[in-house]
Amino acid sequence: MQAILNIAIGGVRSAGAYLMRERERFDTYADEDKVITLQGQAETILKDAILKAHPEHAIVAPHSELPETLPDTVWYVEVVSGFENLLRNIPHFAFVISIEEKGKVKYSLIFDPHTNEIFTAAAGGGAQCNASKLRMKPTRTLDEAIFATSMLQAGQLKNAELLAKLNQTGAALYNQGCSALSLAAVAAGRVDGFFGRALSRTVLNAGVLMIKESGGLVADFNGGLDVLTKGELIASTPVLFKALLKEIKE
Repeated sequence: MQAILNIAIGGVRSAGAYLMRERERFDTYADEDKVITLQGQAETILKDAILKAHPEHAIVAPHSELPETLPDTVWYVEVVSGFENLLRNIPHFAFVISIEEKGKVKYSLIFDPHTNEIFTAAAGGGAQCNASKLRMKPTRTLDEAIFATSMLQAGQLKNAELLAKLNQTGAALYNQGCSALSLAAVAAGRVDGFFGRALSRTVLNAGVLMIKESGGLVADFNGGLDVLTKGELIASTPVLFKALLKEIKE
């Protein structure tokens, strides 16, 4: 494994252990400000681990601004994807990292601190979960498929007809409030595809690289490749991709 991914793994393990330990001190329905503070402290642990190894790199978090001059290597980090689950003590959220070199996504990581699964991908080097290579599921028809989506979350149910139409094909819909883990599940062959909007740059880039390196296809809702600007993504196996894209475009 590339050395830079080992740094990322060490950082998320330390930050994840802290977050999990401290979250147990709160009630199930914790005060939101306390959880936000805890999230920020975990982010600081992760950033410190990265900068200790690579002080010459830049780190961008969801609420930070890009510096005027960027170095060749920039880390995009999200602590955590699935905040509503963290807030309610639902065990389904993730740490997400995407690493760009000269503007191109080269590495990605999605870490589930509850299962200790670390999904990683390197451009041209494949994708894996811990020590196992990721392989997509060989489902061949929509009526056998399970599709993950972010479009059942608050504020995103803007096209109920699409969801109903997919349901009528026999496809099942899956949503647990963490798009990053849903994309990792597609890459691992646990579900057959994903579609969603309002995804962050970090989650989009991490998920797209992971899907591609595990043999999948990606597009925006019009079938183009402008996923980052539009913040929307369709991802699936090559066998099911055209069928899913057709349903969404129509």
